[in-house]
Order: sequence, then structure tokens, then C-alpha cells
Amino acid sequence: MGAGINMQNLIWKFSDDLKDMALDHRGVHTPRPGHVFIISDLAQIEPRCLNWLAGNKVFLGACKTMSLYQAAAIAQGTWSMDRGDLKQENKDLYALTKAQVLALGYGASHNKFIIMMGTFGMDAAELLGTTATGVEIAEFKQYLARLDEMTKSKMWSGQIKGLTKAELCLQVNARNIVKNWRAQNPKITSLWNTWGDKLMEACKDRRDCFSVTMPSGRELKFWHPRLRREKKDGVSDVSMTCYKRAPVPGRNNNTYRRHIYGAMVAQNLNQGFARDVLGHHMIRIDEELGLPILWSVHDEVIVECPETKAEEMLIKIRDIMSTAPDWAPGLPIACEAEIADRYQKAPRSDEYMDQYATLAPSSVERWGDLLPGRAITKREYVLIEKARTR
Repeated sequence: MGAGINMQNLIWKFSDDLKDMALDHRGVHTPRPGHVFIISDLAQIEPRCLNWLAGNKVFLGACKTMSLYQAAAIAQGTWSMDRGDLKQENKDLYALTKAQVLALGYGASHNKFIIMMGTFGMDAAELLGTTATGVEIAEFKQYLARLDEMTKSKMWSGQIKGLTKAELCLQVNARNIVKNWRAQNPKITSLWNTWGDKLMEACKDRRDCFSVTMPSGRELKFWHPRLRREKKDGVSDVSMTCYKRAPVPGRNNNTYRRHIYGAMVAQNLNQGFARDVLGHHMIRIDEELGLPILWSVHDEVIVECPETKAEEMLIKIRDIMSTAPDWAPGLPIACEAEIADRYQKAPRSDEYMDQYATLAPSSVERWGDLLPGRAITKREYVLIEKARTR
């Protein structure tokens, strides 16, 4: 959007730092009188697209009948159909499987996996555990030693110096998760390697541009791919690099280089693919329904609609955004959509707020614990006050 507005980073949760603020930056965006928002997003679109690119047809078939995360757990052998709904029956396993699906598809290391779990709001120590056997710890140290030998440095083993036993065990468990996930997803790791090999060829041939054609026909370009040989602390290292943007004549474009590798090419390709799917749906919403699309954020589209047509348009938007483009046959798409009277992250429901009417006073200490991430209604205020004074 223009005017410097970033709709992605609008505040919608109240933290300790913001507990004195009585404003939800998402919730202040409201439709015109007589209109409502229809907020729709593509559920787990990136992992769906990634498995489509990798040709993981069995997994994609399972996603048509169940949650993507439950399908992943079944594929990994940690869950079975006869045990019921994973999210309902085992919330910790559901969260751990979700973290793996979202974090490991682009080649994340064990350290990166732990960091990304934190960005997802997950407690890595709680989900991965902080205990490990002596054999597991010894194997992990051997793994780091092999990496040190490959890089002729002490960089990897140096990462665990000064760690407590619990912190070391957390890294061991994260490494085991990453190793097992890669072994159980050979089609995805093969996709990384395929693009890594093609990129290496482009670097050795010293091409002006390494071009990747996405399923939509759009091209993704990596300019001036080259091998870079560096020496740091006496250690020689060879990596693949390319320009961050198209080269500009008369400028020293080498200052704009970035490291690149097979999994990163797969990531860029997949995220572009997912965006093209969303763009295809946005064009259909505009052309077939004639509704104004106000903005989009990642896999989410915000549409303004006359209130009298809201239910009808909701059904039609869900139908559009649950249908794969012709150029991506077999891609299983799921859409989540709702009607809202303001921009919000999650559906508002009476059941959501009713829970606050049964809270004990000791659990209701500040507004940050109570607000559902948006401006509250008068009814919600009454319920919260009831909880605070019980």
C-alpha cells in the first residue's frame, strides 16, 4: 500500500510494553456504513505448494481429507487415523508437527529451527524437551566435529561452548527432529538438491542470469550467479552468490551480492508460486464478483462487500479461493473466510468472550491478559468487568 502503511505489522496484540494502549491498530480499520469486510486466506498455502512442486502426490491426496498437519504427522509415523483428530487429542504433537512443516521446508538447521519456533510463539524447550541420552549427545558432538572438519574451523563445535546441560540437550533434540524430517521427506530434499545443482552449473558457466520458470509462467531471475571464494580466519570457503537485484549499468553491483543455495532457490520459487495462486484468486474475485479488494497480506485478502450480500459473497469467495488455477492441477487448496465488521486476525465469537465471564479474579490482572487482539465491544467490556469483580 502507499502512504507508508504496512498492513502486515499493525499491532493487534497487547503486550506488557503496550498495556497502557487502548488501541488495536487492526481493529480501527472498518468498512463503510452498510458494508462489511470479508477476510479470507489460503490455509497452509506454502507447504501445500512446496509438496506440489516436489511431486509428493500421496501427501497431497491426504490433505484433501484432513488437516495438513495431521497428514504430516501420519506420514511421519507419529499419528494414525484410528487415534482421532490430532489437534483435539494431542495438542503438543500438533504444535510440534506444525513447527516442522512451517520451518523445515527450506533447509533450516537445528539452530534455525529453534529460533523459528520462537517466532511462531512456540516454546521450543517444552515441545522438544531438555533431556537427551549420553549416546545422543555424543552423536551430536560427532556431527559438529564433522562440520568443523568440512569447514576447517571450530565454528560449529564452538556454538555449544558455555551451554548448560538443558540447552545442549535442546540442541540435540532439535537436530534429531531436523535429521528425521529430512529423511522422511526425500522429495523435498531432492528438490533442494536439484535446484542447487542447476545453480552450480549456472555459476560455473558464468551466466548473466539464472532463470526459473514458475508454474504460472512467470520467471524468477537470479542475476549474475558466481562462485565466491573467501578466506576467513585462515579458512577457505566457496559459496554461490548472485546480485540482489538486476544489475545497474555504471554501478558497482558487487556490493549488492547475496549468498544463495538450492533450498533458497526452492524457497523463492515456492513463495512466488504461492503468491501467484493468491493473485489468480484476487483477479477472479475482481472480475467475477466485482468486489473491491482493499488490500492483501501474505495469503490473506480483505474485500469490502454490501452487508445485504455478505453471506452470498462469502460462499462465492470461499469457492474461488478453494479452487486451484488451471496451471496448477492437483494442488489441494483450502480457504478460511469470515465476515467481519472490522479488520481482525481471528473470528470474533460469543464463545470466545464468554470464557472471560468464568475467570477467577487472580487470573485477570491487566488488560493485556484479556483483550482478544482488537477493539472490544460494549458487551465484551461488561463480560470482562464481570470476571474482574467476581
